[in-house]
Amino acid sequence: MAFINPKYEIIFDDIYAVDGGTNTVYKAQIYKDGYSSTTVYPLTASSSPFIIETIDTEGNAFVPIMATRATLNIVKNEYQSTNYAELLQDFFTSDDNDYMIVVTKGTYNGAYTWNNVIWRGFFIPVDSIQYSPVALNSLSLTFVDGLSRTKNKKYYFNLTNGIGFNAEDTVTVKDLLIDCFSKTEFNLDVWVNEYYKTANVASRNIENMYLKKNYLMEQYGEYLNYYDILEYLCNRFGWECFYKNDKWYLTAYGALTRETDISYYVYNAAGVYQSTQVLPIGGYMEIDSSSDFVQTNQSLLVSFNRAQKSYTQFSPIYNVKQLVANGWFLSWSGTNNVDSWIETGMIATKLSPTEGGLYTTDTTTNVGETIKVIRSFGNDVKAGDYLNVRWSDYKFNCDARYWVRIIPSDNSGAQYLDNTGEFTTTVTYLNNYPVGFPKQVLVPIDGSIDITIFRPLETGPRR
Repeated sequence: MAFINPKYEIIFDDIYAVDGGTNTVYKAQIYKDGYSSTTVYPLTASSSPFIIETIDTEGNAFVPIMATRATLNIVKNEYQSTNYAELLQDFFTSDDNDYMIVVTKGTYNGAYTWNNVIWRGFFIPVDSIQYSPVALNSLSLTFVDGLSRTKNKKYYFNLTNGIGFNAEDTVTVKDLLIDCFSKTEFNLDVWVNEYYKTANVASRNIENMYLKKNYLMEQYGEYLNYYDILEYLCNRFGWECFYKNDKWYLTAYGALTRETDISYYVYNAAGVYQSTQVLPIGGYMEIDSSSDFVQTNQSLLVSFNRAQKSYTQFSPIYNVKQLVANGWFLSWSGTNNVDSWIETGMIATKLSPTEGGLYTTDTTTNVGETIKVIRSFGNDVKAGDYLNVRWSDYKFNCDARYWVRIIPSDNSGAQYLDNTGEFTTTVTYLNNYPVGFPKQVLVPIDGSIDITIFRPLETGPRR
């Protein structure tokens, strides 16, 4: 989409306009995809020109995502009949990517002064046009902010290659949020109030919390849509997500209900941290100049979110599991006793206290040696299962040797994973992770799968 110049424009004031004074005014500009002409067609608004309302809040006090929609009410003006006819032709033949509206607030006192954008959204054709059946003298167009559009975009979708990411691929909570907002197709800043007092949080923790991408799988080949991802994150952290003053906000419900000043971390549309800002929220909700809003007949039963330094996501795929326990070698029960692995004569230790990894200087010159090994516990697999297999190693004057093996339930011949991602009855020693190795490996038989690490084969002087 390319929204270059506005095609239609409506200017209107509010009900508090005073003749001869400085009045608040609004300008609604409708952009058409690909429209580059500088010609702008003026239109006339009805007595209720522009209405913004929240979607599906159902009267609840806490709503994770407060999406909004707006209705623009237009009337036919005999002096603008050509413009009105052009509008009808455009909107009755449009799809949901064709039109965007931008509403700007300003003042008028003999001349217009335009200040800030207060709302923008996309036109949704289905059930969004209401009109007078008599000569089409009036027209109502409905637009939605970008949040609802994220429902139609999946994190990953491919029914042929159903596993979208490698087992170790992760994303930070911050980057996942930015990715969600990017799918609204608005390049806006994102303001995040992490907890109900961001000022008391020592660091921007959402940049240091990681989530495995494959946990976002809903079913094979289909991952969650971005709206659901955003809603889950908001529920987990107690955020309310909304659009205001041309920015995306994630604000802790505890801050909205308990604080008068709210601290935000500000990120640009690319996810780059910009600054920390503090906004006053006030002690009341301002509806009009009287400031006398009263809460009536709505539930205020909520729970306040607590500061979190970790995030746990449970995959909706119940049979997804990590088959090789302690595959990163992060936990050890002794100097040379790897948890969840069986050692047979091979000497190894933990490479890094924090990163894990297996370290050994115990090599062999016997290419056929298969006795001294470290082998993982076996785990049951079934024909038709999909595996996501990854490995890495760093060598000096030696070749790594390991295999991934399935021992069949019927005691027939074992099958071994080869460098193309296939299981065959040929004994295959894996070494470097091959280019183009598939993210998904099909299990051909029922059985127990294990990984065996052999002593590396010397190819030069040891060190």
